[in-house]
Amino acid sequence: MEKQIRLILTSIIFFLMSLIYRIIYWESFTEQYPQILLNSFFDTTVSYAASTLIHLVIIKIDSKKRKIIQSFGFFLGIVLILLVSARTLIVLHYFAHTSTLGMSETFSKTFARESFQIFDTYVVIAIGCLSFLSVRIYSRYKDQLIKAESSEKAYMKQQLQLLKDQISPHFLFNTLNNIHYLIDQQNIKARNVVIKLSEILRYQIYDTGNESKDLASEIKFLEDYISIQDIRKETGFRVKMNWNKELKFEIAPLLLIVPLENAFKFSGPGPDQFIEININKNEDGLFCYRVYNSINPFYKNQESSGIGLENLSKRLKIIYGDRAGLTTSKNQNNFETLIWIKDEY
Repeated sequence: MEKQIRLILTSIIFFLMSLIYRIIYWESFTEQYPQILLNSFFDTTVSYAASTLIHLVIIKIDSKKRKIIQSFGFFLGIVLILLVSARTLIVLHYFAHTSTLGMSETFSKTFARESFQIFDTYVVIAIGCLSFLSVRIYSRYKDQLIKAESSEKAYMKQQLQLLKDQISPHFLFNTLNNIHYLIDQQNIKARNVVIKLSEILRYQIYDTGNESKDLASEIKFLEDYISIQDIRKETGFRVKMNWNKELKFEIAPLLLIVPLENAFKFSGPGPDQFIEININKNEDGLFCYRVYNSINPFYKNQESSGIGLENLSKRLKIIYGDRAGLTTSKNQNNFETLIWIKDEY
């Protein structure tokens, strides 16, 4: 729909430009206005038709890899379209110019020359074709961008679904229940870990189908994940989360877990190891999720692939566009990940 509107507006603008261009050469518009209007109409129609044919040729060239001779043939085709269009427009101009009464005698002689008609025609065709082709090429480029974004979103949904389908949820949950039953009643920690793991998997499989979730649900998911890592606290490992429980925000599911998983991977155990999580939203509607963690000496000289954070950055771009982003910073002892999302309202 937008493409058609742009073409219509371009046609109107070009018609008005052609009209002004032709009025300049008439000294009496009131006497010659039928010829002027008819010529402007012919200019617009022929230019539109020529640009349509050239655009089809361009699409044909882009659709396949071609040899030089074939590409040269298409180039000749474009030239032929322009020549035929120009000759057609000359004939139509002669048809419209039944009288030159409104022009001065000197200009009437000039106007009657075919050399002037050719110059006049090619200028119009060139401007018209460039105008319409610009609109068509821009529309095609925009459509390709939209198609690419839609394809990437569909691909990510498909990948997520494939990951879900690799696990039989009922079998998995039944197995976890069996493990929970088999664990000694006195081993409270082990039983709690199994329960938390079951809750995490249930959230990932069943509760993340919507495009967005309330922030409280996502944080509950993070808290369950942290509780599974509680065993590290026995060595003095510290995890601290700061956020206002009254904060209301809708966010795409499973975005916040990636930096936290990364933090647990590269920090601890040890009394000097820590993870700090800060979640807030300022008055301008900017939501910030910051994970700041220590780096275990064992990992200091190792390079991470960074695939998880890279995929997270791509996902933010797909979902939020320029309204969101991810930044990281690192020194010898610490690593920081920041996700920011600008509220669209």
